[in-house]
Amino acid sequence: MSFKAQVYRVLIASPSDLAEERQAATDAINEWNSQHAAAESTILLPKRAIGARIAGAGLSVDRWMGDWRDNQWTPKAKDIIPVGRLLQKS
Repeated sequence: MSFKAQVYRVLIASPSDLAEERQAATDAINEWNSQHAAAESTILLPKRAIGARIAGAGLSVDRWMGDWRDNQWTPKAKDIIPVGRLLQKS
């Protein structure tokens, strides 16, 4: 069932040795979305989750743009635009 929602981008950042903690934060956000997004008309969207879904579709992100003027993505960017390619099958 579709619904209108306000989408908030979420940046999860930490030192490189905290991969499990970053995954736990992503999992917690996904759980919140599954339980509350429709009722709250709000979706929390980690950039990392976008990359994972793109990879799951057999694509690779080469760079992230923050707008349609080819500016690099930053946490303050208005948009998250992945630019990439189809992964090569082995």
